[in-house]
Amino acid sequence: MNAPFLDPMNATLRESRMVLERLVQWKGVEPGMIFSVMDCGVYSAALGPSGCEDLERQIALLASSPSAPISIIEAGDAIRIDAGGRHAWLIAEPALDLAIDEYRRKGAGAVTVVNAVEPAELGVVAAIAEKHELSATATAGDDGSVRIEVGARDPSRQTVLDRIRRQGIPVRRDLWFHLFHLSSNALAEDTVISRTHTGAFMIKPDGTVVGEHDEEFAHEDISMLTAEALEFRR
Repeated sequence: MNAPFLDPMNATLRESRMVLERLVQWKGVEPGMIFSVMDCGVYSAALGPSGCEDLERQIALLASSPSAPISIIEAGDAIRIDAGGRHAWLIAEPALDLAIDEYRRKGAGAVTVVNAVEPAELGVVAAIAEKHELSATATAGDDGSVRIEVGARDPSRQTVLDRIRRQGIPVRRDLWFHLFHLSSNALAEDTVISRTHTGAFMIKPDGTVVGEHDEEFAHEDISMLTAEALEFRR
């Protein structure tokens, strides 16, 4: 008798990164920002009060973010970043980098971010800062601004990344597979031609599969390379 599926399930770090990377690519995030924004999405799912439940809405908001550069205003010791209506995931790491630079040069680091879409999502800096062996907090102001502060990190505390690696990210099973299938929008349409160079195999224009008779692949099932449509196999 088959054991029942766990629900909610725990999505692994690898699975989460793969799905988030595809989703942000689908929404047209600039190539140089894809991995940064992907990490923000993963950490938001792990840290945010809504977990994975809010991911699709946040991904949709990315598409409407303007592409204009952010503005940085320095007044004395204060640094103010005008996000110009960009989503928080797009500016979380650049804003944190400025705060870290202040911390390393002056022993105290803080920046204030204004005009960000979904400013509460800047809370992901708490996890991003850990790769720099630092801690970070994001405190919301009454005017919609967010103050990011950087400080020393307690090395005895488990990082968010390690927690995800060991425990995964809890998510409803139906929601996870909805996001997984949604992420397929970033992929090329599946056809026989799109599988022309699949792994170690290659399909020639006449349909001949190169590698089919190689001893190394003699026992491989390569029917998927020439099938008109792929079916889920379990």
